[in-house]
Amino acid sequence: IGGFLLFGNPLEIQEREWFDQCLRWRLAQGFARPVDERIIHLDITESDLAELPTPESEYEAAARVIREATDLGVELVVFDVIYSRGLPPMAEPILEAVQGGGGVVFAEGLNAAPGSSIRSQRTRSFPFLESPLKPSGFINIEADRDGVYRHYAFLQPGPEGLEPSLALATFLALKGIRWPGDITFSGP
Repeated sequence: IGGFLLFGNPLEIQEREWFDQCLRWRLAQGFARPVDERIIHLDITESDLAELPTPESEYEAAARVIREATDLGVELVVFDVIYSRGLPPMAEPILEAVQGGGGVVFAEGLNAAPGSSIRSQRTRSFPFLESPLKPSGFINIEADRDGVYRHYAFLQPGPEGLEPSLALATFLALKGIRWPGDITFSGP
């Protein structure tokens, strides 16, 4: 029992594999809806970024993704990267692509100030802009007490009250719902 309490559940990996297999069986038997074929996930890995020698080339690559996706008729492009280190001239290609294309959702993050456990410092793309580009959503996720990630909060407490996660901001943008303009809460 001491090892179980100290090191966690030794069967956790098998449990996740079993759960994954059960989900696959449900899909194969028609008990679950298939993934929407309109959703395309483009994974940009560290090896892809290694081929881009400068931050300017990273920003230009993101702008190219927006332009090419728009040309292909993509309804919405979502970035889970926060473009916060670039200067205004560096960001111009992305900002121009956003102006000339379809919808884009950007990620934001909440960080704690040094010595504080309260996450109140917002990190957003293009911090030099007077107002943030919208729609956007938080990419923060919280682990359970044992350090394992088991849940995802669609609403997260932010400096201005509840704010959407990146997933919720994406869903709302696809449905044409503006945050916070079209959203009301019946209680706290």
